[in-house]
Amino acid sequence: MPTIEDRFRGCLVGGATGDALGAPIEFFSEANINERYGGEGIRELEPSYGVVGAITDDTQMTLFTAEGCIRYGEIAVDVDLTRLTQSIRFAYQRWFDTQQSAHQGSESESAKGGYLAHLPAMRNRRGPGNTCLTALANGRPVISSKGCGGVMRVAPVGLFLAGRADRRTVFDAGCRSAEITHGHPSGYLAAGVLAALIAGVIEGQALSDSLEVALDILQEHDDHHEVLSKVTAAIRLSRDGVDRTQVFATLGEGWIAEEALAIGVYSCMAWQSLEEAVVYSVNHGGDSDSTGSITGQIIGAVMGFESIPDRWIQRLELIDTIEKITLDLNRSRTGVDRKELHRVYGSMEK
Repeated sequence: MPTIEDRFRGCLVGGATGDALGAPIEFFSEANINERYGGEGIRELEPSYGVVGAITDDTQMTLFTAEGCIRYGEIAVDVDLTRLTQSIRFAYQRWFDTQQSAHQGSESESAKGGYLAHLPAMRNRRGPGNTCLTALANGRPVISSKGCGGVMRVAPVGLFLAGRADRRTVFDAGCRSAEITHGHPSGYLAAGVLAALIAGVIEGQALSDSLEVALDILQEHDDHHEVLSKVTAAIRLSRDGVDRTQVFATLGEGWIAEEALAIGVYSCMAWQSLEEAVVYSVNHGGDSDSTGSITGQIIGAVMGFESIPDRWIQRLELIDTIEKITLDLNRSRTGVDRKELHRVYGSMEK
């Protein structure tokens, strides 16, 4: 059975490899994928954005979510969702600053500091979503948006709060993180489900049991029907053994939150191998990097780091940075080395 540390690494590195596997074929039709890569689709980390194994904005924002949790964890023992959300908001503002064309001197006062924004590689534009850019530029969520940009980045919230907060609190924290940018209920409720699901797995629950708890909490919220419908369809399809045409016709292409989450849930429940689950989740006409990222996060948390193919890890961009953030997130969660984390990441208040 994987240790908590292995599950942390599996979640964030698994998500990053899924992101990198799907990046070259985002926007491809399934016919285009088959023409270029054959009937099995893409199976290896190929060049994207001119880099082999390149991560996209999905992994960038996931890492900044983790950094927001780390900076909150330096100063807090109890869980204060208002302050945690503020710390994550500041982290997203730092990510936003890295995405501007005039990088130098553009850092906002609320977002100063941190670790990631000072890494040159994190300033690469990797298809940042319009909803995230618009919301962060205006300082308020895009009310109509239920794109997958909120759910694809929220896994660190579940990791950070696992064992520290009850599952409803984790669900709420995931929603609040996504709602910084995505104001449609389906956009942030899907994120709540994923955060609670990840926390349950880290705490030792089976995937199906953790998902059941997350869906029970989902149903306590208004406007939950779109997310519940897609995820329950994913569960049903994973048991029925239907062909992939029916799977994606039912679940969608992953551009919106409930679709991306449902594809991730289906892939993890239908396959007993991280590699096969992630490969399946990206080879469709749609938001392949996001569905790969979510799938990798979930099944990586379930199976642990050792389940990730070594050949993927060897080709993954920024693997050392991803590993460092993963380690520091777990240290922050447990209260270990707070002074050292403060030295590296700075204060949440700056």
